[in-house]
Amino acid sequence: MIHKVPEDIMKNGEFDIVFSDYDVWGNDGGATPPFFTLQYINERPDIVRRFVTAMAEAVNWANANPREAINVTARLTNQDPENIKELYFSPNGIIKPIQAQVWIDLLIEFGEIKPGITVDQVFTNEFNPYYKPEA
Repeated sequence: MIHKVPEDIMKNGEFDIVFSDYDVWGNDGGATPPFFTLQYINERPDIVRRFVTAMAEAVNWANANPREAINVTARLTNQDPENIKELYFSPNGIIKPIQAQVWIDLLIEFGEIKPGITVDQVFTNEFNPYYKPEA
């Protein structure tokens, strides 16, 4: 999803920016990641693995080439590159438990899901070729 950048919001006087998710969580904030259902994962693990690999390579490229990533986004969304903020993605596209926990906590707080959901129920790095489980 493309949304307004804080600088544009401030220029238009819509809101005052108090802090960003990066200010709170640093590199652990992350963005809402794409997902697959368990049924799809079980039926098409090869496609999931290829998708996850491509996403990991894309975020690594975007982290290494922020100006080019902005230009690609601008071209694909027909936006002025000056209105697109530089983004940072988790290296190798690896999801940390805290990144999922942030969203679980918010969804519980807003009554979207019931308490008791754990991070191991909502994500895996199993299909990411860069992931090395901790010993």
